[in-house]
Amino acid sequence: MLLCITEAFSQQPEAALKEKKGEWIFTAYFGNATLTAKKSFKVNANVAGGFIGKEFVVSNSFSLITGITNQHVRASYNDTQGLQSFITNNSLQLPVTARYSGDFESGFSYFVSFGGYGSYLYSATVENEISGQDDKIKGLGFNFGLVADIGIKKYFTEHLSISVGLKTQGDQFQSYKDDKQEFELTNVYLFEVGIGYRF
Repeated sequence: MLLCITEAFSQQPEAALKEKKGEWIFTAYFGNATLTAKKSFKVNANVAGGFIGKEFVVSNSFSLITGITNQHVRASYNDTQGLQSFITNNSLQLPVTARYSGDFESGFSYFVSFGGYGSYLYSATVENEISGQDDKIKGLGFNFGLVADIGIKKYFTEHLSISVGLKTQGDQFQSYKDDKQEFELTNVYLFEVGIGYRF
């Protein structure tokens, strides 16, 4: 009897630790936003990207998530001559978010996240088919902003989960080189789908 009780208590910390292990998260998203080039143009844009990161469990309901995002923003605008040009901005983001999670009786869980990010705009490409313009600028500058998302998640095995959700983000301030065009991304509304894996 004493042996069984001792064995049961010795297994509890290990089981609890395993339950609280955070996931590796892989997410893809797409949606729309407003792209502003300071003193130049303000247009609607298409946004797509992918995130890979790690969840660090704080408690049964709260966790911290961080990782790296590769994001692409594409838009069209009329240049000073009235010709339509296309611009593609590519950036790397480092988000840090706090997540609250809860369970439904159906076996699904929900989550709400909020946090901030730093973003490095590593390239901007401007194309114009009529004039033959194809310019690529590298290393423009940094943007910093806020991000939030909400969604549902379902575990299909002890290790594997799939999630879907809605995400929003927006730049709050920038830090660019003096000779580079400043860009701002706001009113970002995204649909995201993700895979979580717990080792």
